[in-house]
Amino acid sequence: MSKKLMTGLLALVAFAALALPAIASASPEIGETTAGGVWDKLAVHNPAKTCTEEPSGCIKATNVGETLMTNSSGSVLTRCTTAVLTGELTKNSGTEIEGNVNSATFTGSGSESRCTATFGNSIVTPNVEVEEEGKKVKHGLPWCIKAGGSLEKDEMTVRGGSCSETARDIRFILDVLGGVECEYQRTTAIPGTFTTDTSGQDAETTITKQKFTRIRGSSLVCPSEGFLDMTFTLETDTGTASPLYIR
Repeated sequence: MSKKLMTGLLALVAFAALALPAIASASPEIGETTAGGVWDKLAVHNPAKTCTEEPSGCIKATNVGETLMTNSSGSVLTRCTTAVLTGELTKNSGTEIEGNVNSATFTGSGSESRCTATFGNSIVTPNVEVEEEGKKVKHGLPWCIKAGGSLEKDEMTVRGGSCSETARDIRFILDVLGGVECEYQRTTAIPGTFTTDTSGQDAETTITKQKFTRIRGSSLVCPSEGFLDMTFTLETDTGTASPLYIR
């Protein structure tokens, strides 16, 4: 074998040795860090059990800051001071993370814990069910959250339907004081980002300026569109919650 060919092969092997750890580090995995600093990969939830029956693999996401819906110029339309999502981890392969969000509550500083809004303080209802062709069809929860796979590094998405179902739209209703309902829809997956375990940073997911369009409600009360901003920190949904990390 020629000296030039041998040199080229050695260079290729050296490049591969450097590239493989970089590729692996871009593949997300979610877990806990023990007191001794040992990584503990989070097991997926048993689908035959509820989170009350078996909390292993159950996750709670709690808002960091406020959850906002703004208009195109950035003015706040709706402000929720507290938001909590709960669900189960369904995949944690080392290259992909998937989980279903089964409950979502949003509250604010308005009367009856309503989120405050320029067009009237509102109750946020994510469980939207409508009648289509004589059948009740879900357009709300569950939602599927995904990271890894074909997505970019530190990117996540949220779409309608559980991760085992065909993707569908996401809708929510703002029930305004006075009985007015404003229904909003997004037909494509919501992109977002997540933080990785660097310098002890626990897992946070962020969604910025993602558009929802009004599909029902008075144009005099309900804005024609809104842009969603929200950040959540992730922890185990157990009696004694532990922060979760993504690496």
